[in-house]
Amino acid sequence: MKRNVFQGEVDRNYSAFKEILPNIIEEFQCKFALMQGGKIEDYFDTVSDAVKAGTRQHPDEIFSVQEVTNKKIDLGFFSHVA
Repeated sequence: MKRNVFQGEVDRNYSAFKEILPNIIEEFQCKFALMQGGKIEDYFDTVSDAVKAGTRQHPDEIFSVQEVTNKKIDLGFFSHVA
C-alpha cells in the first residue's frame, strides 16, 4: 500500500510539472524542483540538496524532485521513494 501512495505522488507531481514547465523553464532551467501535492515548493542547485530538503520537510518521505529542463526526461528514479 505504501508503495502505491509514493508512486501516486510521483505521478501526480510529474503530471503537474509537465504543465508548469513552460512557465518556469527560462527562470529556473538546470535547477531541481522539490514537489509535493502537485506543487513546486522550492528550487535547488543540485538534486542532492532537493532530496535533503524534501526529507527534512516531509518526514513521511512523500515528495518528488524534477529537473527543470527542456530535455524529455522523467526523473522519477530521483523521486524519494522508500
